[in-house]
Amino acid sequence: VIKPYEELRDAKITGRWYGLGKIERILALITYLNTTVNIRINRNYMAQLGLFKVRKGSGITPQMLAKLPVNGAVEVTSPDDLTQMPIADVGQSSYTDEEVIKDWATAVTSAYPIASGGDVPASQTATTSAIQNTNAKTAFMLSKEAKGFFLTRWIDRHALPVIAKTVKKEDLIR
Repeated sequence: VIKPYEELRDAKITGRWYGLGKIERILALITYLNTTVNIRINRNYMAQLGLFKVRKGSGITPQMLAKLPVNGAVEVTSPDDLTQMPIADVGQSSYTDEEVIKDWATAVTSAYPIASGGDVPASQTATTSAIQNTNAKTAFMLSKEAKGFFLTRWIDRHALPVIAKTVKKEDLIR
């Protein structure tokens, strides 16, 4: 049965006619990266400004704390009225999360720098480059073949019949 249209999908999945795109494959990774970076930003913000424990009923207001960087002091009645809370440093693993997520996204989408024309790190071994090149070519070839088959079907089933109806024997076609 020939359909009145042709279909092209990046990846077919059950229960979803239009398939799954590359961005959808890494959406969870993007969300995780955004969450990780936002937590790090908030922790650094608190570490720089300081986080304070204020005794209830001490009379210390948020406005007084907001003026702390300008004034350098807050007037208290008792030493226990205001105490700075210690904030632990962010672990080093938090700063490697971006690279890990980038590696996962690259593996999921086969968008290796060697295939997309990006810079390959000088520290990368020749074996790693060869493996990435092979993986990228395999994924690229599958995508290229799917697009080629789509165009062939479209030309054969849809374009040529229309062209054949509009062209006469004596017409010159370039």
